Amino acid sequence: MEIAMLVFALLIPVIFLLILFGWLMPISLIVSAAAAKVAVTPLDIIGMRLRSVNPHTIVKAAIRLKQAGIEPGPDQSEQKPKEQPQQETYDGDDEEMLELIRLEAADKNPQPLHRLEAHYLAGGNPEKLVNSLIEAKKRKIDLPFTIACSVDLRGGNIMRLLAALEEARKRNVELDLNKAVQIEISIAEKERK
Repeated sequence: MEIAMLVFALLIPVIFLLILFGWLMPISLIVSAAAAKVAVTPLDIIGMRLRSVNPHTIVKAAIRLKQAGIEPGPDQSEQKPKEQPQQETYDGDDEEMLELIRLEAADKNPQPLHRLEAHYLAGGNPEKLVNSLIEAKKRKIDLPFTIACSVDLRGGNIMRLLAALEEARKRNVELDLNKAVQIEISIAEKERK
């Protein structure tokens, strides 16, 4: 009887620790990320949990970016010809500029996982962001990650921005990306009022 009580008393903490470990570090998520060749460590997952970020949302979005062949990071500008400098400026308010600076700092680490987590923590929607980046690639529109983040954080509709850019291209109208972003942000602000 005493041995059974001792075994039972030892099993309860072990089961509790296994459940806690499974919650902190979902193995299936790490395996699916590894299969898609997205760099995710157990510490990344635990860090997300501690920062109150849903790891499933971020890792699944990073997997979709990887599968679409989109790598947000400094290597993105290296794929462009030298004569086309990448324009990632936005003439918004100070808060917007601080967010762009923060996102540019995330450019030092090109892992989409960390960029998506930073976007989520700033109040953005990583799933909507990834959908729009994939749609931009399908439409052959060069939409930098930071610009897409900026539009999402300001409440703009990135898909509407892409549709406007594509319509301008079909009509052979020169529409600067920054100007299109400003128009989309102003439309979003009017819709909120």
